[in-house]
Amino acid sequence: MQQLSANFTLADVMKSDKARELGINNTPPAEVIERAINVAVNVLERVAQHYGVQNVEINSWFRCEALEKAICAGAYASWRKRLGLPDTEASWKRYFAAKQHPKGDAIDFEVKGVSNEDLFNWIKANLEFDQLILEFHKKNDPRSGWVHVSHVPVNNRRQSFRIG
Repeated sequence: MQQLSANFTLADVMKSDKARELGINNTPPAEVIERAINVAVNVLERVAQHYGVQNVEINSWFRCEALEKAICAGAYASWRKRLGLPDTEASWKRYFAAKQHPKGDAIDFEVKGVSNEDLFNWIKANLEFDQLILEFHKKNDPRSGWVHVSHVPVNNRRQSFRIG
Protein backbone atom coordinates (compact mmCIF):
# COMPACT_ATOMS: atom_id res chain seq x y z
CA MET A 1 0.00 0.00 0.00
CA GLN A 2 1.29 3.47 -0.91
CA GLN A 3 3.00 5.27 1.98
CA LEU A 4 1.88 8.92 2.36
CA SER A 5 4.11 9.81 5.28
CA ALA A 6 6.23 8.00 7.84
CA ASN A 7 3.21 6.42 9.56
CA PHE A 8 0.18 6.78 7.28
CA THR A 9 -0.81 5.06 4.04
CA LEU A 10 -3.32 5.25 1.23
CA ALA A 11 -5.32 2.55 3.07
CA ASP A 12 -5.78 5.04 5.93
CA VAL A 13 -7.12 7.62 3.47
CA MET A 14 -9.60 5.17 1.94
CA LYS A 15 -10.77 3.52 5.17
CA SER A 16 -14.54 3.70 5.60
CA ASP A 17 -16.84 1.22 7.29
CA LYS A 18 -19.79 2.93 5.56
CA ALA A 19 -18.21 2.53 2.10
CA ARG A 20 -17.59 -1.15 2.80
CA GLU A 21 -21.14 -1.59 4.11
CA LEU A 22 -22.62 0.07 1.01
CA GLY A 23 -20.21 -1.51 -1.48
CA ILE A 24 -18.80 1.89 -2.52
CA ASN A 25 -15.34 2.07 -4.11
CA ASN A 26 -13.67 4.82 -2.07
CA THR A 27 -10.39 5.00 -4.02
CA PRO A 28 -9.20 8.60 -4.34
CA PRO A 29 -7.84 10.14 -7.55
CA ALA A 30 -4.19 11.29 -7.71
CA GLU A 31 -4.94 14.94 -6.88
CA VAL A 32 -6.69 13.87 -3.68
CA ILE A 33 -3.71 11.74 -2.68
CA GLU A 34 -1.44 14.77 -2.97
CA ARG A 35 -3.73 16.76 -0.66
CA ALA A 36 -4.00 13.82 1.76
CA ILE A 37 -0.20 13.77 1.98
CA ASN A 38 -0.42 17.40 3.13
CA VAL A 39 -2.83 16.40 5.93
CA ALA A 40 -0.72 13.39 6.90
CA VAL A 41 2.47 15.44 7.19
CA ASN A 42 1.06 18.60 8.76
CA VAL A 43 -1.56 17.12 11.10
CA LEU A 44 -1.43 13.38 11.67
CA GLU A 45 2.34 13.01 11.95
CA ARG A 46 2.45 15.83 14.49
CA VAL A 47 -0.39 14.25 16.50
CA ALA A 48 1.33 10.86 16.26
CA GLN A 49 4.62 12.36 17.51
CA HIS A 50 2.84 13.85 20.51
CA TYR A 51 0.47 11.01 21.44
CA GLY A 52 2.08 7.95 19.83
CA VAL A 53 1.28 6.69 16.37
CA GLN A 54 -0.32 3.47 17.64
CA ASN A 55 -2.97 5.58 19.41
CA VAL A 56 -4.26 7.47 16.36
CA GLU A 57 -7.66 6.11 15.26
CA ILE A 58 -8.85 7.37 11.87
CA ASN A 59 -12.63 7.36 11.48
CA SER A 60 -12.99 9.04 8.08
CA TRP A 61 -10.63 10.77 5.68
CA PHE A 62 -11.37 10.73 1.95
CA ARG A 63 -14.99 10.39 0.89
CA CYS A 64 -15.85 9.89 -2.76
CA GLU A 65 -19.03 11.60 -3.96
CA ALA A 66 -21.24 8.54 -3.45
CA LEU A 67 -19.93 8.08 0.10
CA GLU A 68 -20.28 11.78 0.92
CA LYS A 69 -23.87 11.68 -0.32
CA ALA A 70 -24.63 8.66 1.89
CA ILE A 71 -22.96 10.09 5.00
CA CYS A 72 -24.15 13.70 4.67
CA ALA A 73 -27.77 13.25 3.57
CA GLY A 74 -29.15 14.87 6.73
CA ALA A 75 -26.64 17.72 6.75
CA TYR A 76 -27.32 18.36 3.07
CA ALA A 77 -31.09 18.49 3.69
CA SER A 78 -30.60 20.94 6.58
CA TRP A 79 -28.27 23.10 4.47
CA ARG A 80 -30.82 23.23 1.61
CA LYS A 81 -33.63 24.11 4.01
CA ARG A 82 -31.58 26.87 5.63
CA LEU A 83 -30.84 28.38 2.20
CA GLY A 84 -34.29 27.68 0.74
CA LEU A 85 -32.88 25.55 -2.08
CA PRO A 86 -34.63 22.70 -3.90
CA ASP A 87 -33.28 19.16 -3.89
CA THR A 88 -31.66 19.30 -7.32
CA GLU A 89 -28.40 18.12 -8.83
CA ALA A 90 -27.26 21.78 -8.94
CA SER A 91 -27.92 22.17 -5.20
CA TRP A 92 -26.03 18.97 -4.45
CA LYS A 93 -23.06 20.04 -6.61
CA ARG A 94 -22.91 23.39 -4.80
CA TYR A 95 -22.96 21.66 -1.41
CA PHE A 96 -20.44 19.00 -2.47
CA ALA A 97 -18.00 21.57 -3.89
CA ALA A 98 -17.59 23.11 -0.42
CA LYS A 99 -16.83 19.83 1.35
CA GLN A 100 -13.25 19.07 2.42
CA HIS A 101 -13.33 15.27 2.89
CA PRO A 102 -13.80 14.65 -0.87
CA LYS A 103 -10.72 16.77 -1.57
CA GLY A 104 -8.58 14.81 0.93
CA ASP A 105 -8.14 17.93 3.07
CA ALA A 106 -10.10 16.75 6.13
CA ILE A 107 -9.97 13.90 8.58
CA ASP A 108 -12.18 12.76 11.44
CA PHE A 109 -10.21 10.94 14.11
CA GLU A 110 -9.57 10.22 17.77
CA VAL A 111 -6.59 9.27 19.91
CA LYS A 112 -6.87 6.24 22.20
CA GLY A 113 -6.66 7.21 25.86
CA VAL A 114 -7.15 10.93 25.18
CA SER A 115 -10.39 12.84 25.61
CA ASN A 116 -11.58 14.31 22.31
CA GLU A 117 -11.82 17.71 23.99
CA ASP A 118 -8.16 17.46 25.08
CA LEU A 119 -7.17 16.46 21.53
CA PHE A 120 -9.15 19.40 20.12
CA ASN A 121 -7.45 21.81 22.54
CA TRP A 122 -3.97 20.42 21.82
CA ILE A 123 -4.43 20.78 18.06
CA LYS A 124 -5.80 24.29 18.51
CA ALA A 125 -2.76 25.33 20.55
CA ASN A 126 -0.07 23.53 18.56
CA LEU A 127 -0.95 23.01 14.90
CA GLU A 128 -1.82 24.99 11.81
CA PHE A 129 -5.26 24.07 10.45
CA ASP A 130 -8.03 25.29 8.20
CA GLN A 131 -10.94 24.02 10.28
CA LEU A 132 -10.94 22.30 13.65
CA ILE A 133 -14.26 20.98 14.90
CA LEU A 134 -15.09 19.08 18.08
CA GLU A 135 -18.10 17.10 16.88
CA PHE A 136 -20.82 15.62 19.09
CA HIS A 137 -18.74 15.70 22.25
CA LYS A 138 -20.51 15.47 25.63
CA LYS A 139 -18.74 16.99 28.65
CA ASN A 140 -19.59 13.98 30.84
CA ASP A 141 -18.23 11.48 28.28
CA PRO A 142 -14.60 12.26 27.27
CA ARG A 143 -14.62 9.67 24.46
CA SER A 144 -17.84 10.90 22.89
CA GLY A 145 -17.79 12.40 19.44
CA TRP A 146 -14.65 12.94 17.42
CA VAL A 147 -12.29 15.63 16.16
CA HIS A 148 -12.52 16.92 12.60
CA VAL A 149 -9.47 18.78 11.33
CA SER A 150 -8.64 20.05 7.88
CA HIS A 151 -5.43 21.47 6.49
CA VAL A 152 -5.12 23.06 3.05
CA PRO A 153 -1.88 23.78 1.19
CA VAL A 154 -2.20 27.59 1.54
CA ASN A 155 -4.23 30.13 3.52
CA ASN A 156 -5.44 28.01 6.42
CA ARG A 157 -8.23 29.94 8.18
CA ARG A 158 -7.76 28.59 11.75
CA GLN A 159 -11.51 28.28 12.25
CA SER A 160 -12.36 26.30 15.37
CA PHE A 161 -15.75 25.48 16.84
CA ARG A 162 -17.94 22.75 18.31
CA ILE A 163 -21.05 21.19 16.85
CA GLY A 164 -23.65 18.79 18.17
